[in-house]
Amino acid sequence: MLALADHAYEDGTGIRPSIKRIAWKTGYSERSVQSIMSQLRELGLLVVVAPATHNTPNEYRFNWAAVTLKPSFDEYMDVAKGRKNRGAISAPLLNSSDRGAISVEGCNSGARGVQFPCNRGAVSGQQGCSPAHPIRQEPLREPSKETKEETKKEIFQFGAVRYQQPPDEIDLAELWSRNPGMAKDQIRFLAPGHKRPEMVAHGFGQWWVGPTLNDFDEFLIKACQKRKQKLEQPDSVGDAKTFINNMLKNGDWANFSLRCDEATELQDRASVAQVATAEARSPKPAATPVISALERTETEQREAAIGLLKFKISRGEIAWAKKLADMKGILYSEIGLTADGEKPDKFSIPEAS
Repeated sequence: MLALADHAYEDGTGIRPSIKRIAWKTGYSERSVQSIMSQLRELGLLVVVAPATHNTPNEYRFNWAAVTLKPSFDEYMDVAKGRKNRGAISAPLLNSSDRGAISVEGCNSGARGVQFPCNRGAVSGQQGCSPAHPIRQEPLREPSKETKEETKKEIFQFGAVRYQQPPDEIDLAELWSRNPGMAKDQIRFLAPGHKRPEMVAHGFGQWWVGPTLNDFDEFLIKACQKRKQKLEQPDSVGDAKTFINNMLKNGDWANFSLRCDEATELQDRASVAQVATAEARSPKPAATPVISALERTETEQREAAIGLLKFKISRGEIAWAKKLADMKGILYSEIGLTADGEKPDKFSIPEAS
């Protein structure tokens, strides 16, 4: 039960370890673990919350109501002193009416002072044996901050897989190299249904989107196609998938990491382009109309031309000013020249009224 408690929240829920993991943790055989957990279910101590699926084991919770409370230390000492005063040599069997006792069949309960030991290993519910250490239910304490965060854990969806944590934060590479089976057990919990556990173990699980074995992320495929083009090799989608499979098969994680970095860049570019396209398609507010020279009224055009001609004359460009005045039908006197088109001795640009 201690091994199961390691996988439970503080309220006794969320127990979902595999039989193999409990066997590894306790040192029992898988058959023994199955037998013991079956007995715990029969006693009502362990309750199935969610049945097992193809990829996940049963989820359990502890049923504290079915637990026999362990006597406090003071109560234990009072009983021990009483036995010592009566001269008891060894701990007697508990009667069925005693607190926490289990009914005994096949044992002479009248022979006080005799206690049968319980064997470890696969237990078939040996009669006449009560639990050596009945569990005492302690008052529930306020869950720690870590426990609260764990119960509100976010689910990360990438393709067909829902991860229990960000896939790029999963680091089981060392465990994968030493014990792939144990690594797969953890991956089944972290990424249920993932068909590329080696990618999950090395932090690249999100680049497989499923549901079939060769359904890789489209940007990873494009990155591998570009790599094949650079090497002047066949670069079809099938060739790119073969390239990916060869890297996974050979454990070429350095090369695979580079391809994933390139795929991330392609993703970023595509996102920027998508945003730009959306902005271009979205309706824009009407701009403030700008009145150009062509849109001005005839009077405004004439006034602008006169002002320009006066400026040119002030800079000595009289011939150019006269030519433009003739084209626009502007009198020489309007731009500060004499009727003959000469510049007066004392020329000054009249102030605008």
